[in-house]
Amino acid sequence: MDLLDAYPFVDDVIVKEMSGSQIRRALEQSLTFERGLLQLSGLGVTYDLSQPVGQRLVSVSYDGAPLADADRLTVAAPGFFAEGGDLYDMFAESKVIRNAGKVTDVARAYFAQHDIVAVPPRGRQVDIAH
Repeated sequence: MDLLDAYPFVDDVIVKEMSGSQIRRALEQSLTFERGLLQLSGLGVTYDLSQPVGQRLVSVSYDGAPLADADRLTVAAPGFFAEGGDLYDMFAESKVIRNAGKVTDVARAYFAQHDIVAVPPRGRQVDIAH
């Protein structure tokens, strides 16, 4: 598969450190569905779509423990988001740690190092309204 067909943006992967509070704000923004649901890894997210916009995020966990507002996590995001694009201004508030390279190059390197890439388990983002 051509990676540019799957991700047609020429963007860098920017690694940043974000607080639990910033991550919660990003997830709450994602749950407005104004720009689509953020895809994530390493977090467990419970939300309730029956609640009003801005009040949908129920819980966030990291390594099985609740994410506290003061916790600091390293996150990677496409440069567009890292600069605050698509209403994700909380990404722009955090300090850049490093540039990991073009999204397609990072993906290509990952696939080259793994014979089989497993589909992530379901249930990382759960809507309790259903």
